[in-house]
Amino acid sequence: LVFHDGTCVGALGFSAADERPFADHDADAATMVTQLAVRALERALFDELVQDRAERLSLLAQQLASSVTTADLVKVVSEAGPPAVGCAVAQLTPDPSTSRAELARRAVPTAKGGRGPGPRPAYFRSAAALRRGYPAATELGERIAAVAGAVLPVRDDGGRPIATLELAWARPEKVTPTLRALLATVVDLVGQTLTRADLHDREHEVIVELQTRLLPPVPTVEGFDIAVQYEPAVSTLGIGGDWYDLVVTDAGTLVAIVGDVTGHGPEAVGCMAQLKALLAHLARVDTPPEVVLEHASAMLAEQHQFATALVIEIDLATGTFAYVNAGHPYPLLTAPGLEPQLLNGGHRSLLGVGAARPVVPGRGTLAVGGSLLLYTDGLIERRRHGLDRQMHRLAAIVADHDAGQASSDMLRSVSLAARRPYEGDGPTDDDVAAILIRRTAAPRTDPPPADDAVHVWDAGRAGTGKRSRSDGATTDTHAWQRG
Repeated sequence: LVFHDGTCVGALGFSAADERPFADHDADAATMVTQLAVRALERALFDELVQDRAERLSLLAQQLASSVTTADLVKVVSEAGPPAVGCAVAQLTPDPSTSRAELARRAVPTAKGGRGPGPRPAYFRSAAALRRGYPAATELGERIAAVAGAVLPVRDDGGRPIATLELAWARPEKVTPTLRALLATVVDLVGQTLTRADLHDREHEVIVELQTRLLPPVPTVEGFDIAVQYEPAVSTLGIGGDWYDLVVTDAGTLVAIVGDVTGHGPEAVGCMAQLKALLAHLARVDTPPEVVLEHASAMLAEQHQFATALVIEIDLATGTFAYVNAGHPYPLLTAPGLEPQLLNGGHRSLLGVGAARPVVPGRGTLAVGGSLLLYTDGLIERRRHGLDRQMHRLAAIVADHDAGQASSDMLRSVSLAARRPYEGDGPTDDDVAAILIRRTAAPRTDPPPADDAVHVWDAGRAGTGKRSRSDGATTDTHAWQRG
C-alpha cells in the first residue's frame, strides 16, 4: 500500500480457497483492489487529519482568546502552536518597537539577520537553508534537529509587522497550499491577540505607575523595621482598590492601615484615594481607630461604596497596640518563642454598611523581636479553599521563616510562599497590599524634652482630643464623636 508521495504504509494480502495458478486477470484484480484500498485509506487518513487539525486549531483559537498579556500569548503559542500546525517548535517573538512587555524587549531577527519582523513569509526546506536564510534563528534550530522551518511576520490590524512567528519541523515538510492557508489563519489569530495583549500591557504599566504614586513611602521609625508590598493584578484592567498607609503621629504612635475597595477601574481608584486621604488625616490628628473607621464608613455609605479595612495604632514606646477590623483578613502577630497568632478581635461591619453597636478595639503588645503582618485578601485567596483555612496556612508559613530576617526579605519570601499553587489551586489574580512591622529594639530611656507631647482623650461619649505640653499649653485640638 503506497501513497501518492511514495510512502509505503502497509500491505494487502490475497488468498484462494483452492489450489490454482495465479493468472494475469487475478493480478489485475488484485492491483485494482489494492489501488482502491490505498485511495480509500488516504481519504480516511486525510479526513481524520483534517478533523484533528480543525480540533487543534479550535483549541489554539480558544486559548488565544483567553490570553490577556503578551507573556500569556507567547506561552500559548509555544505550547498549543505545534499541535495545531503540525510542527515541532513554535516561537513567537514580539517586536520590541511595538510591544513594551518584558518578553517583547528581545531583539527580533529577520530573514536577513537584522532586527524587526521580515516583510513576507519565508519557508526553508532544510536545516542548512534555515541557517543560511535566517541566521538569527539559532535558538529555533538548536531546540530540535530542525529539518524544515518557516518564519512568518505577524501584523496588526493596520498591516504593520509587530512580531515574528518562527516554526520548525523535525521531519521534511512540503509547503502545500493547505499548509499555507493554515499558517495564514494562525498568524491572523496571533496578530489579533497580540494587538489586544500589547494594549493591555501598556495600560497595565500606566496603572501600576498611577497606583504606585498613590502609595506612600515607608517611614523611618527608631526601633522598628517596616516593609511594604503592593502587587497589582496581572490580567484585570483598571486600577484595583487595594492600598496601604503608614502614619507616624506627633503623639508617638504608628498607625498602619490596609484596605480594599470593591471593584476595579476609575470608580474604585477614586473611592480608594478619597478613603485613604480621610483615614490618613484622621490618624495624623490622633483619632482612635474605631472613630477613624466610623467616619470612613459614613463617607462610603453616602457614595454607595463598600470596602474592608484594618487600622492598627501602635504605641512606639511600649509596643502596645489597639486595632479595629472592618471585614478584613485577620492580622498576624508573632513573638519570640511563640507560635504566630491571628488577631480576631476588634470587629466591626464592612465600611459603607455602618456599625450597629459601639466597637471595642482589639488590643495586644508587639514585643521586641516580634512582628505584625497586615495584608489584603489577594495574598491568601483561593477558589477552592476558604479564607479561614488560608489565614491559618499563612500563619504556618510565617512560623517557618527565620525571625531574624530583615522585614523586606521576610515579607518577600512569605508572599512568594503564600501565593504558590496549593493543593491543586493557584491564587486568584487579585491585587495584594501588605505591611510587615518588626519591633527590633525597645526605645531609649532618655527623659523626654520639656515640650514633649502627651496624648489625652476625653473619656466621655463626645469630646475633644488635645495634645498637652508641660507648660500647660494645648495644641491641635480635634473634635470627635465616639460610637
